[in-house]
Amino acid sequence: MESTRRRLIVSLLFFILIICWCSSILSCNNNCSKISFVDQKYNRTDEYDEATDSTTQRQLSILALGGSKTYGSGVLDSETYVHQLGKLLNATSDNLGIPASGSEYPSSCIQSMLRDYHYSTTVNDEDIRYDVIVLEFSTNDSLDNLRDSLKVLARRIRTRYPNALMIYLHSYHFGIYLNLLKERNAHNQFIRDRNLAIKRAMKDVGGIVYSIPTPKSIRQSSELRQWFMDDLHHFSTKGHLLIAKELEHIIKEEIDINQLDDDIGKVGSWGRGDKC
Repeated sequence: MESTRRRLIVSLLFFILIICWCSSILSCNNNCSKISFVDQKYNRTDEYDEATDSTTQRQLSILALGGSKTYGSGVLDSETYVHQLGKLLNATSDNLGIPASGSEYPSSCIQSMLRDYHYSTTVNDEDIRYDVIVLEFSTNDSLDNLRDSLKVLARRIRTRYPNALMIYLHSYHFGIYLNLLKERNAHNQFIRDRNLAIKRAMKDVGGIVYSIPTPKSIRQSSELRQWFMDDLHHFSTKGHLLIAKELEHIIKEEIDINQLDDDIGKVGSWGRGDKC
């Protein structure tokens, strides 16, 4: 009788131990699930805070004004130096090149041109900001326009975008240049006068002049022929790419594109406005 009683007590204790053990397992599982959830939630919150605290990088903005070479006559839009420059710098690039046009029209109508270009996306003029502005009018502008209209345009742009980097892309007509090489005196005077007018216009606004390489002799011209199309005037696809890479190098030397200062894209005044 006593032995039977002891067996019952032992069995009861064993049963109680099993119940306690199972309860501890269930409790642990619940706690583990809760801890895992809390950890995951904390990690997500931490990542969110990090993303929230980090400063959003402003994208570089480029404007190009010029004639048919900037417009991209003879090549696809995606092949123009303007588009490829934007791609190289991960920047927005607005191409306002107009075929057969010089600096006279934009010098009078630049404000209206930008407003019309951004009409579908921007209502407020203050939202139109540029960090880099490229000008190209060498082959379309007369010498008088380079001395007058280009200077007016550059000054208007500088007043509107006081801290933007301004680059003048100095090009030439390859065919005409080869003919001038044969007439040394005429070539020197023609090139000297135009170069001087462009340099003065850019110096007046703190701009930079990038000149496409020119041949020093007829023999050397074969190396630069690849920059131009068969008409010896417009840029070839390869020429556009070479120009984009040269401009990329200049911009990276002048601007820290990884840490853009908001002052670079500062917007000023258009003065008395357009006259067109």
